[in-house]
Amino acid sequence: MPPKYDKETSDVLSDGDKLLDLVKSEGWGIAKRRLHESVLAINNILTISGKDPANIAIELSARQVAIQTILDWINDIEGSAAQHKGHKEQLENIQHSDFMLRLGQE
Repeated sequence: MPPKYDKETSDVLSDGDKLLDLVKSEGWGIAKRRLHESVLAINNILTISGKDPANIAIELSARQVAIQTILDWINDIEGSAAQHKGHKEQLENIQHSDFMLRLGQE
């Protein structure tokens, strides 16, 4: 019989399973590749228009923020999925041991 979890734990496990499924999918690989291609395009300094050094500096700074945001998001999704996988394995190991106390079950 699968263990019963409180709503918060069930929600966290469900979200983690969904992220893990997403990251394992071929679609994630395609989306990630396209995002990396977009990052390369954003990072291309040859596409900066104008000659004013102040505007160029502002645009470069804005591009760096955009690039970092995209890369942080990818790392967050993949990191959360990997972390969930590890936590889920640990939780399953605990469930098969005598260390988990299940209240309300005899």
